[in-house]
Amino acid sequence: MANDEAPARRRTSRRSDEGASTTPASAPSPKVAPPDPFATDYDFLLVNRDITEGLFTSVMSEVAEKRRASNLVLIIVTLGGVANEAYRTTRYLQSIYDNLVVFVPAVCKSAGTLMATGANQIVMGPFGEIGPLDVQLLQRDEITGSRSGLTTRSALDDLKRHSFEMFQHFMLSIVNSSKGAVSFKTAADISTKVSSEVMSVIYNQINPEALGQDFRDLEVATKYCERLNRRFANLRTGAIKRLVHDYPSHDFVIDGEEAREIFVRLSLPPPSLLNLMVRRAQDTLALRSTKAPLVEMLTLDGEPVAKNVAAGSSETGSPNDPDHSDTTGGDGDRAQPEA
Repeated sequence: MANDEAPARRRTSRRSDEGASTTPASAPSPKVAPPDPFATDYDFLLVNRDITEGLFTSVMSEVAEKRRASNLVLIIVTLGGVANEAYRTTRYLQSIYDNLVVFVPAVCKSAGTLMATGANQIVMGPFGEIGPLDVQLLQRDEITGSRSGLTTRSALDDLKRHSFEMFQHFMLSIVNSSKGAVSFKTAADISTKVSSEVMSVIYNQINPEALGQDFRDLEVATKYCERLNRRFANLRTGAIKRLVHDYPSHDFVIDGEEAREIFVRLSLPPPSLLNLMVRRAQDTLALRSTKAPLVEMLTLDGEPVAKNVAAGSSETGSPNDPDHSDTTGGDGDRAQPEA
């Protein structure tokens, strides 16, 4: 009896397996594209110009007349300019919008990078680059030209290294040449005197007043970065020092990969911003002439935004509005170094 039941169970199991194998497999569900974060409730402000006097008033005018959303994508294409103007403009935008995103489609150097430090998020295109924040100062006794505020500091670091190398060279040479007849202390004293006399000629050419002024000018970029970063805290620890002090030249290229080491929130552009960039390629991928600066509010399709019917209302944050009176930070900085 048991032997008869076993084949029966095997036949039933085989039929069950065959029935299961003939059941059609369910079709894979189609992939749903993630929602575009910038599709709704965002303004798009394109700035393609030097960061010089007049930027703040141009930006304020565009926002007052054409603001439609509570968040902003600020598209910056610039080689830089005046640190004070960059700071005032960014502080104003931080006070007006709930969220500030900086889109870097191409070059965004110097004071443009300073503006980016005030954003909640950085979106960097495939051609995007930012730059260091060492302040650029006018050449002393020169009609034109500028130099980095780090030049004097770099010279001092180099002199310090050469002074030690010279001392070490003289001391070891004396000890080795005398075959031990001259003690280490005597060799060190002789080397110190010789090195000091040689290097003092160079050190005497350093102007302490100019050195102190360079340090103060570099502090402008540092302090502005600290203040702009307070709102959204998108800079990593040590990022400000890195931007101000650690790069060898002012035109050093900081691409997207390296920028991830500086900013906490940095991403590639979604299709909507790529589409805007392509539609306005002349203005987003190339610098405009200094004679034709551009500050323009755009739609997501890259079209200019028409003025609001009720332009200039208190909602736009007029500079006369007491709720937005502190657009410059209230820090009293008067220096106008270029960043």
